[in-house]
Amino acid sequence: LYDLQVRDRPTIGDDFRTPVTINQGDLVSVDLIRKSTFQYGNGPFLRLSDGSGWLFERKKSAPMMVPLIVNKGHWIFKVINSVGIALRWHPKDQCAKTGT
Repeated sequence: LYDLQVRDRPTIGDDFRTPVTINQGDLVSVDLIRKSTFQYGNGPFLRLSDGSGWLFERKKSAPMMVPLIVNKGHWIFKVINSVGIALRWHPKDQCAKTGT
């Protein structure tokens, strides 16, 4: 998987890149999935929920993104670590400092 530049329309074309980059490992919210009309191993195209543009699941058959299963609901957890925990912008299994 790679860092991706958001496009302003559902295409893989470099001419339609925006300044917005989604980094490898980031999570995005999508409100529309559009199949490619031409195939060629591209798509499906994913419209970002925040209105910033489009991404794609595959480019020339190479995977760029993978869908995640999301369990909707409301859960309450109690922190039991005596020093507390730090908030994160999104879930991440790997520690940035140690790589573990």
